[in-house]
Amino acid sequence: MVYLRNLDEQASINLDRKRIYLTKLVVKLCNMSPGTRLLLLLYFFILIAFLTSSQMITSSSSLLLSFKVDAEDESGLVNRGIRNITLIADDHVIMRVSPDNLLHPGGIEYKMMTFNGTVPGPLLKFKEGESVRITLINDGDLVHSLNLHGITGPSQALSGPLEPGQNKTWILKVNSRAPSIFVYQCDGDNLNGVWEHVASGMYGSIIVSSPTYDQKHPAANEFYISFSEVYNTADKGLFKGTNGTIGSFDLGKFIENKPDLILTNGMAYKYIPWIGTVSRIPLNDDAEIFHVTPDEPTRWYIMNAGPRKSLDFNFAAAMIDVVYPLPLLNQHVGENSRYDNSSISANSMSDSDESAGLRYLISIPPGSGAIIEAIFPEQGFYFGNDHDLASILYGSGFVASAVENNIIS
Repeated sequence: MVYLRNLDEQASINLDRKRIYLTKLVVKLCNMSPGTRLLLLLYFFILIAFLTSSQMITSSSSLLLSFKVDAEDESGLVNRGIRNITLIADDHVIMRVSPDNLLHPGGIEYKMMTFNGTVPGPLLKFKEGESVRITLINDGDLVHSLNLHGITGPSQALSGPLEPGQNKTWILKVNSRAPSIFVYQCDGDNLNGVWEHVASGMYGSIIVSSPTYDQKHPAANEFYISFSEVYNTADKGLFKGTNGTIGSFDLGKFIENKPDLILTNGMAYKYIPWIGTVSRIPLNDDAEIFHVTPDEPTRWYIMNAGPRKSLDFNFAAAMIDVVYPLPLLNQHVGENSRYDNSSISANSMSDSDESAGLRYLISIPPGSGAIIEAIFPEQGFYFGNDHDLASILYGSGFVASAVENNIIS
């Protein structure tokens, strides 16, 4: 499995189906007659010339497809710098979603649905005002679709349902106000089954940036975190697990809002080695931790895919310095805020409204996200978590280490 971690440390992956097709083509060429081989080789070199202009690359901050300059767009006008992004829907990917521990003996495996083979799907970074060409390919056995939050207009934000084997390409305009973070997800068959597809992993994040924001804010160590729930037919509960059975989506548990796990970047307990000091419960011997430096700014892109639970996010022993978007009207605002509850709404941010002030906790509804900035004041370990404390038992949370040797003892 591949998980998105520190935006500057993400492992590169190559999920380009076109390269797979090329490999198969080369094998077939070796078994063909000379005449047929010559014709196909000519096609092969033409195809290579086309693909090299749009092959997948790995950015230091996200998994994106490279952009190429096209001579014409759909209207026949000259269009420069339209990036091509391909998302491949699949619905038979088995993933390990919990390590073996006391809470889930033997670990947990689950039948996931994915975009490009990962949970969450590739991180998409857009620039305010740019145009992007999206291609959705349904490589699964079910009907899939794409809903891009933050993009307006049904023809641009929604792919519509695609049956197995179908694909669709369209051009969208990024008209979201930057900076922002939005969810993209599979809507199933025009909302039929959307709950199962999202709960099974078909989601990812869109980050919208702008030169104005980049100029006003200093560089910071950046991190991306997603939270999501799993409702598992095979999971018998805490301390019982699944007895090695691979599970799938449980509609009954979903309706009752009783998740078995909460995944952090695609896996429960991914960043939690243990809980307890006097009475310790080991959770993940291979847990990863995020490394931060005391008194230096950090920027966190927090996404709550849901599909049901709100995320009341906080850092234990630290304050959140900046929050995007601004808090909702009924949320508490910290003492250092320049706003009061009567003037704040999620859509009221202007160029001068750049901070909601220091606060300890931010509520993130399902299907949405927030960009926060935090400075960790001294050496030590800081825990980022959902303040619904049962979430820790479900696997939600992560450790940010501000210690030189990063050893948690």
